[in-house]
Amino acid sequence: MRIKTPKHKLAILVIILVIASSLKFQTPSEKKNASETVISTKYFPFFDPKLEELSINPSNLEEVVSVIITCQPNNFEKMIGIIQSNDMEIVSSFPEFLSVEVKCKISEINKLKFNPNISGIYYNLPQEVSYDGEIKLISDLIRIPKASQENYSSSFNLSSFLDRGNLANSLGISINQTYGNNTVIAVLDAGIDASIKKVNQYEEFNLDISDFIESYEREFINEISENQTVSLNILADESFVPHDPMPYIDISGTGTSLAGIAAGLGKNNVSYIGVATNASILNVKVLDYLGFTYYSFILSGLHWSLVHDADIIMIPWSFPGYNDDPICLAVDALVEKGVVVIAAAGDDGPSYTSLFSPAQSKRAIRVGAYDPNLKNVANFSSRGSTFDMRQGIDLIAPGVNITSPVSSQVNQTENLTVVSGTGASAAIVAGISAILLSIFPSVTPDLLKIALMKGAQPTSVSAITNSEGFGLINLTAAALFLQTYINSPDFFDTRVQSDSQFPGFILNADLFDLAGLSVPRVFNNDRFSILGITGSYALLMALAIFNKTHIENNFENLLPDLHLPMASFGFSYNDTFVNFEELYVAKEMDMITKLYDASLYTRYSSVLNYDNHLYISVIIESWSYTFNSNSNLSSAPENWETILGLNLTGRVPAFKISFGFINTGKKSYDNLTVHAVFKADMYLNEKGMQNFNDIQISEIMNAGNDDLFEYNSENQMITVRDQYTEGDNATGEWTTLGYNSTSHALTGWEINKTDNIFNTLFSGKIPNYSNSSDPEVNLGLEDFGFRQSWFITEKLEP
Repeated sequence: MRIKTPKHKLAILVIILVIASSLKFQTPSEKKNASETVISTKYFPFFDPKLEELSINPSNLEEVVSVIITCQPNNFEKMIGIIQSNDMEIVSSFPEFLSVEVKCKISEINKLKFNPNISGIYYNLPQEVSYDGEIKLISDLIRIPKASQENYSSSFNLSSFLDRGNLANSLGISINQTYGNNTVIAVLDAGIDASIKKVNQYEEFNLDISDFIESYEREFINEISENQTVSLNILADESFVPHDPMPYIDISGTGTSLAGIAAGLGKNNVSYIGVATNASILNVKVLDYLGFTYYSFILSGLHWSLVHDADIIMIPWSFPGYNDDPICLAVDALVEKGVVVIAAAGDDGPSYTSLFSPAQSKRAIRVGAYDPNLKNVANFSSRGSTFDMRQGIDLIAPGVNITSPVSSQVNQTENLTVVSGTGASAAIVAGISAILLSIFPSVTPDLLKIALMKGAQPTSVSAITNSEGFGLINLTAAALFLQTYINSPDFFDTRVQSDSQFPGFILNADLFDLAGLSVPRVFNNDRFSILGITGSYALLMALAIFNKTHIENNFENLLPDLHLPMASFGFSYNDTFVNFEELYVAKEMDMITKLYDASLYTRYSSVLNYDNHLYISVIIESWSYTFNSNSNLSSAPENWETILGLNLTGRVPAFKISFGFINTGKKSYDNLTVHAVFKADMYLNEKGMQNFNDIQISEIMNAGNDDLFEYNSENQMITVRDQYTEGDNATGEWTTLGYNSTSHALTGWEINKTDNIFNTLFSGKIPNYSNSSDPEVNLGLEDFGFRQSWFITEKLEP
């Protein structure tokens, strides 16, 4: 893909801007005597020529525009302060990329033109992206007579090129390990066709629990709709195109095809599977259905991919830019943080100086296209050095006549298409990178890039480096390089791999035998399990309690016990209170254990950030059983059926939430205290949600009127409990929920209306007292709850 624009004129202009932006100008006041050898200089930030043109005309100065402002390293806080002091509106902040999106008047931007803390000011204008590669639709090969397939003999045989058998034999591994297991590829494009999406456990949670259960089970038995042409393991979809009427959906067809090349499962024809079929895909839409995008869309997509655990980010398009533009700076920052970024060189060849952003990045893997028919670099593949005179292309990969799935939005009768372009080459490299990361999970992005270049093979003895880099990618050669390097004494294991994306909920039991232990249902007698809806902020929004009856009756007209604790956390220092939901998410919640292994234990983690320097780690743990102390487990055989058949009366369904505070800044945080607020909304079944067909949202607010609070001074735990006495399905049973700290003493608690509790917290004047001496309290108030506070430390030093 590329921007439609005069290439040569633009390339010359960008080169001039690069040179100009790197100059330092001597001002008259800084002139020195002729005898002095040191010359003082003044730094001027890059200022977008389009903004400069607007600012010249006085009639434009009051016009409000959107800009991306970048800063020098270690100057992000200064830049934020400067922007705020000039009353500019910060729309989005990307501290990892040293950039912000700002809306302001042109006259206000002029104040920043000579600020040494700022490195660049860019006009956030729409950029038109189009795909230049050749696309030809072909019929579904599964339905074509064998003899007719000769018509498609020109399509490239990707499976033969990869040669998984040779890879497995060379490394001494199983061929099943050559499909990119446990890796995540983010595809930044125009969306992916939803009709090819494999059913997965990460769908948006639906209040219809039966639908949720059904979709959850389908994922793990790999049922795929028969009308799907190809399927992908899509973990999540996100769109950063606010005006797009069809979010996530691929209208142009490119996102679907390229994702299929990288990781398609080949539903209807296994001859056309993708490179890394076991890799998971993040569908990140940054281009709209007309092919337009903005700097802000791309930065948001890159940031979202980072915090959602992308191992690899694939950018299969290019647009005018240079090595220090916001996108290239963001790409370099992503690599520094451990993410592999694959950038298509672009389809503007054969002319030189045709390499644009983000392939101008210093640390991305920049991929050109190889034509297997010519056995040389494809004629359309962009080439040449970068605008700061570095080698432009790192390597090439097949990019002509690559068979891939076609979006149903482009063609509703065909299943496959043949694609040519550097975007297809980038997709192949993304898949190969996933395979290598799955085999060598400790590899860093820079080491992976070196391995791919070391393993690449020049197309000829007279190959031109600025056209093909180190040559044609070779999976086995790169893998052998990594195997040799990792076995050397100089290698250090630095990469942390995530096993699974976070599905948006936590379970304290293996409801559907996801561990594959083939054990009976866990719901025996009166045992039960809890599902909690939570996220990166540790906000425990809702709880659903299941038992044997619910499962056996498939939830027919019978809701599980539903509770709405809205358990929220925050912290205070000095007189400042900060709710976790206000914090910046540096790392979204994910699983750091496998999805229900034999231990039936799971752990989830996220990282939050406050004030750029205070990091809060959030860890949530869940487990399945606490055995009765009278059970003789030492004599139990290594058989789960026998173990699960023991007396489990001592089982306590629970979750453990832990927080860690790390201060990386220069100031200390005094009197650091953690606070928790828990609402008394037990048994929504009693009023607002008696069955699936009768959900009264307005009544849910009254669910807590009959709840009881109880404070236990021995374990410093406050619990809320309620008896299920109202409604057609009332059971008369009691449920109790609560929590305490296992590491810090309770320094204060309060029972009150939830609004009053938060008002007290945000005031910063947080009393260390209890407002009731009665151990059991029912205030009879609407929307009431309790607060607990734990003092952490007098001073959290840097």
